[in-house]
Amino acid sequence: MPVVVEERGQIAQQLVGATGRIEAGGLTSRELLHCLRNLVGLNVVGADIGEVALAHDHAEITGIAAARVAYELLSVLAATP
Repeated sequence: MPVVVEERGQIAQQLVGATGRIEAGGLTSRELLHCLRNLVGLNVVGADIGEVALAHDHAEITGIAAARVAYELLSVLAATP
């Protein structure tokens, strides 16, 4: 079964402030990366990262987190048979 991964505001707002949507009780970046790494072996056919507002990312925390999520998603896609 094909799987599409969408990351839309899942990281807690207090950790990455430059997003378009507040997610109360969101994941820490460590928890999200752990979840993404566990996707290896599934039939991942696509991925999406949304809601990164770099104009509001003064400390570049959101951009760095999004880049790391992109890296992990690409790693999952590369490991998909």
